[in-house]
Amino acid sequence: MLFAITDIETTGGRAEPGSITEIAIVLHDGTKEVDRFETLINPGKRLPPFVVQLTGITDAMLSRAPRFEEVADEIYDFLKDAVFVAHNVNFDFHYVKQEFSACGLNWTPLRMCTIRLARKAFPGLERYGLEYLCRALHLTNVQAHRALGDTLATVQLFEMVWNEIGKDEVFNFLGRGSAETFLPHQLPESTIDDLPKSTGVYFMRDAKGTPIYIGKAINIRKRIKEHFQNGDPSKKALFSNEVCSIDAIETSSELVALLVEDEAIRQFQPKFNVAQKKRKTKAGIFEMTDQRGYLKLVATTMTGQQSPLRVFPTLPAAERWLIRFCENYGFSLQCMGLPSDQDIEPVTVHNSRLIQAKKKAFHPNHALITFRGRESHELMVLLVENGLPNAYGYLNYKEEQIHDIDELKEKLTPLSSSELSASFIQHYMDAPKGHRIRPLN
Repeated sequence: MLFAITDIETTGGRAEPGSITEIAIVLHDGTKEVDRFETLINPGKRLPPFVVQLTGITDAMLSRAPRFEEVADEIYDFLKDAVFVAHNVNFDFHYVKQEFSACGLNWTPLRMCTIRLARKAFPGLERYGLEYLCRALHLTNVQAHRALGDTLATVQLFEMVWNEIGKDEVFNFLGRGSAETFLPHQLPESTIDDLPKSTGVYFMRDAKGTPIYIGKAINIRKRIKEHFQNGDPSKKALFSNEVCSIDAIETSSELVALLVEDEAIRQFQPKFNVAQKKRKTKAGIFEMTDQRGYLKLVATTMTGQQSPLRVFPTLPAAERWLIRFCENYGFSLQCMGLPSDQDIEPVTVHNSRLIQAKKKAFHPNHALITFRGRESHELMVLLVENGLPNAYGYLNYKEEQIHDIDELKEKLTPLSSSELSASFIQHYMDAPKGHRIRPLN
């Protein structure tokens, strides 16, 4: 078996075609070098100044270099039958994978990370970055931050590990289904086994414990595997460098998971939750009384000055709901501030009918939503007050007797609400699925 010990230099941007500036590969049989390949790569874009300063590679040097597609077949031939080995292997893998994919080449190698190998062979070191290991283990790197210099230093490290722990132990890192092959190097393989298979919210944290990505999942363990095995290559490359720990909160309920996720994202503003941080409701249905005394429901944009009866992502969606409401209960659109030729009924008749229609069309402002818990004797409960989520938690209904709302709240975890969380509540109340709604007086 051959090992393709590899290092790349990049433009410093996303893992995408046109991001590699240099690649070096040493084919190794475990005891000695068999062959090598190195080349600069023209990325087709200018280099940021910090990359030039770090690597010494300049735009002038790259202007004379081949594009990746011009050497893709040659690189592929070097890599295709070998185990792909690199220091922080997932980082290099994602960049090279993207370049191959753009050239129509399918490349799915076995991978091996020399950071993980070094941790196995030399436990207890302060750090495992290549620069630190070169000093600690007296490795030679004649040109750091250049592809061949770093590759040759990694070759020395690989040979030291091979001699230290032996061939069989090295080969134990090759299990294709093992978490070692896809998890970021900072995470132990036990990370996956420690995560629940149930519904909930997971937190990916950096070295300081700060959440950098928060997500919800029906099966947390499965979702984390998908992040690193099948997720967006650029995001995986970034995660590989920054994720140092993963923990989770079990909720049993997808609705509660959505609410906990929304609250946590608002609280921590994780750097990789860009899309969700921008998710906001834009419009709502509000109640008002006009100058003639008519009670009206009005679809309008959110201002934050008044609580809506319902919330919607867009104003047209709110207007469509209001039109359906008028059609279902026989109200003139004129009374709702919308154009219509339909006659307006007397104010007292209209107001009385609207009050009754609201009771049918709108969900109770105060309710207890219950779901199946983790065990047969357990319930997951969600307390809704004023149409907004207030608290959640697990109750053992066989042992715990609750006599009033205040006593219930003491056993639950508080939730802060938003217009988005209110929309989650009304959606689940509209279409009950695996839960019961108990109105509260």
